[in-house]
Amino acid sequence: MGIINAQYGSITACTTVLASVMTIFSGLFTDTMGQTIAGIVFTSFSALAAILSAVAIRQESYGVLIAANVISAFGGTPGVLLQESIVSLWFVKGNIMFAMAISLISVKLAAFITTVMMNPFADWTGSYGDNYWLARGFCGLSLAFAIGYAILLQKAKQTEVFAFRKLEWRHAIPWSIGNVLVVSSVALLVPMEGVFTALSLQKIANDAGQSVLDIIAGIIQDHTPDQGYQCALLFWILLGGVGAIVGVLLGISDIFTSEKILTLNDKSRKERIYRHDL
Repeated sequence: MGIINAQYGSITACTTVLASVMTIFSGLFTDTMGQTIAGIVFTSFSALAAILSAVAIRQESYGVLIAANVISAFGGTPGVLLQESIVSLWFVKGNIMFAMAISLISVKLAAFITTVMMNPFADWTGSYGDNYWLARGFCGLSLAFAIGYAILLQKAKQTEVFAFRKLEWRHAIPWSIGNVLVVSSVALLVPMEGVFTALSLQKIANDAGQSVLDIIAGIIQDHTPDQGYQCALLFWILLGGVGAIVGVLLGISDIFTSEKILTLNDKSRKERIYRHDL
């Protein structure tokens, strides 16, 4: 398409800025309209963005490509956060960390597989734009799943809570590191009617912090002799130590302000949630 670096930067900026802004609005929209409607809307936007991207590459239209990236901000990150909120809804009374771990791994694995497939698929079809038509197919499949989920909710009983035991799964040791711990903690601390907005705020804060830290690490590396990595790595190690201290403070706060909701076992947490529901 003959896009220069400045134009490529504009595309990236459109996606990043709009994704951050739309994250909070999508959270409010989901908590207001419900997960089923939001799922169908977000998936439809993703499918439309994939179609426009394919058309833009075929027609070599930079303007259409910008429009596609703008529209993708309405469906990409909000869709992932919606998935996390749905997992929080179904598993809040048991095995939430294990379920959230599976959810996050699925997203990462899907992103990795699609990235690996891009070049071979483009070589096979003769055009990189055909990757977007493939993406449109996956978006259509996601839309079908979203509609199926809406039908499932209509038939499901309000009092029934999904659990791994019903599938005869053996109890698994939860993965309590990284994003799994943070995301699952949000669902335990925030009322379910506001969990999507809370996840949106967490996502915005995480992205903003990561962007700032990447810049700081780059500056440190630029001022290191021979632009080595030793000082930047030391910075990340020290930052990890700060994170450990924050984790300890969070644990103390949980004891005194949240009635140990983050440290209770599944049985005690279910009993407390049941008493709260009554």
